[in-house]
Amino acid sequence: MTAEEYKDAMDIVAQDPHLLPGIYNFCDQWCDRCNNQDRCFTFRMRKLTGRVQENNDPDDNQWIEDVEAAFGATRLILEEEFEKMGITMDETKEDTEQIAVMMAKSPYKTGDWPEYITEAQTYGFDVLKWLSTNKEIISDNLVPMISISDEEAEKINYALETIQRYALVIQGKMRMAYSARVEVNDFDRTGYANGQMKTGIEIVEKSIQSMLVLLEVLPSQETEILNFLQSLSFILKEANQMYPDATGFDFDKYCRDMEIE
Repeated sequence: MTAEEYKDAMDIVAQDPHLLPGIYNFCDQWCDRCNNQDRCFTFRMRKLTGRVQENNDPDDNQWIEDVEAAFGATRLILEEEFEKMGITMDETKEDTEQIAVMMAKSPYKTGDWPEYITEAQTYGFDVLKWLSTNKEIISDNLVPMISISDEEAEKINYALETIQRYALVIQGKMRMAYSARVEVNDFDRTGYANGQMKTGIEIVEKSIQSMLVLLEVLPSQETEILNFLQSLSFILKEANQMYPDATGFDFDKYCRDMEIE
């Protein structure tokens, strides 16, 4: 698919009134389990190109071509919008440099994070290391449990996949929420911050539930799992305290309101 073809496809998909504009901004990085697949522009475009799976092979030439087409289409759209305003791409170089300077000063770049975010980062790397280091032990312990029934196997496999998939996403969503909250500009990003944190809180809650499943079936790993649960509980408590309005955030209303504005 060429950049022009990709752009034409984007124009067609974007006309669908069923889409929820901007819902992809609050993505939890797990398309297969998302309840908003059919309402998400990003998912619909990936489906259109046949690239719905998250774990694309970077050596896959077709995947590379799809990415190049997507970037090319984006550039075409930007050029059209700039042309309407009488601006050329070259004339925006100074603005781009100013944005880069602002980003360099952002808390997202400095790493000046509150404790619950650094805890989330530590948890993410530690849990992935634990899964990798104890892969054989975990597998040997789970085989008898998985063989009990298909339902039990699904529950355990889902727990493992949830923990692994969300390990690093937690700190990512919380960084985004915190950055939006402390940024100083002309826009009130409170809603955006609450939306990011709501996604982060939901991910933490799912991770806790998954850890509790593993606690039942992996008694040999009780100490490690309890430590992870302690970290997740701390992160959840702090996130709820700092963002009391996050859990009540309405994705639909926010996205629709932003479209109107």
